[in-house]
Amino acid sequence: GGGFGRLAVEMDKELLTTRMWRATKEVHSKSDSITSMKAAIALTDRKLWGQAIGWFYLVISQIEASLQRSKAKHAAIPAVLESYDLLSRTAAFESDLVVYLGSEWRSKLTVPPAVEEYQQHIKSLEQSDPLMLVCYYFHFMGALTGGGPIIKRMVTNSLRLKKGGAGVRLFEFEDDKGKVFFQDLKRVVNGLRLSEEEEERLIREGMSVFERNDTIVQCVTKRIGWTDMLSSVRSPPVQVLLCVFAVAVAVITQAFWF
Repeated sequence: GGGFGRLAVEMDKELLTTRMWRATKEVHSKSDSITSMKAAIALTDRKLWGQAIGWFYLVISQIEASLQRSKAKHAAIPAVLESYDLLSRTAAFESDLVVYLGSEWRSKLTVPPAVEEYQQHIKSLEQSDPLMLVCYYFHFMGALTGGGPIIKRMVTNSLRLKKGGAGVRLFEFEDDKGKVFFQDLKRVVNGLRLSEEEEERLIREGMSVFERNDTIVQCVTKRIGWTDMLSSVRSPPVQVLLCVFAVAVAVITQAFWF
């Protein structure tokens, strides 16, 4: 009957999260090696690192707040937020920002236009197409749970933080189960009852996530001059850091999605 036919089609269909990853792979492949190098060097400066995570905090906290306010706007959103208490990063970012910029960190954040535009885009989606917030939440959580452990070690070592101490809370999840929590989120996303048109829009918007994130990385790299970069690269610790950074980028952008 029609039910069996529909089930067969669904079983044969590629998972939504796999299609989302495949669409963003091309965006990843355009990564600029010099940009990656500069971003790694930013990890040698506590205040610059504080600004960088502050900019991502403004975006992620906006995504989380917008999703919470949109629960009644689309049936998929409550399902996606089932694991919210385990994955939410807003409080963790705020804890880390105190470490790098002090208790008055909000007044010390210098917000570039690209970050303000990113925030505004999220607010606009909340009003016009809240389902699209799901792909921002999904991709950010994939990066933080997948590459988090490696970046946590990088940050701890390069900024000389006390192991097991403050400053890397945004990469820490309850009982070190970040990847488990994300796999649960992945299953939820793959189980959403969406139309083909909605899935295609999620996939297209997912590419925008990485393009917009790259604009924030560019804001970081603009603060690092060529002189600073070249002098830093001569330092053996930074040379090692650059190699580790390359591995971290691979983990975040590709390996975990499989």
